[in-house]
Amino acid sequence: MAKGTFLEDNRDIMKVFSDKSNFPLTIKFGRPRLRPNDRIHLASMFQPLHSMARLLSPIPDSEFSLIAPANDKKTQRVWNSGIQTLETECCRVHCLETYTGVKFLLITDVKLPMASREALRRVYEAYTDFVLKNPFYSPNQPFNYEFFTNQIKIICDQVEKGIYVIN
Repeated sequence: MAKGTFLEDNRDIMKVFSDKSNFPLTIKFGRPRLRPNDRIHLASMFQPLHSMARLLSPIPDSEFSLIAPANDKKTQRVWNSGIQTLETECCRVHCLETYTGVKFLLITDVKLPMASREALRRVYEAYTDFVLKNPFYSPNQPFNYEFFTNQIKIICDQVEKGIYVIN
């Protein structure tokens, strides 16, 4: 990770590039990673916007039919989805809210394909498989499970490569 012209360990980037012993060299370009407090701050800013959009949303989310069968007239409900994608000049914020209220946010570059709903569904599948089914998981507590983290890295790499397409 580089900050300016220096790496995290205060080595000059140009010296690293000029030293032949460092090759082959893998470089991944991107914005600096957010600190955990920045992530919490952004998510807490997104929450009220999402809630207001859900109240104002005139279009029900078509995926709600997964819970209530279409032919069941007693349990017909309307699920207003709120903000699904928020696009700015520099990034897109994608949101998938599960029926239990858990929200998954994915922040991508605007240059990436607009198909992150499928990626968020895969994240939710990984969450249910590797977190919720873990006997040591306590609800509403932070978690750090290696299997889940590895699956998220795979999904993020696939998003960067543009593997997910709009159906």
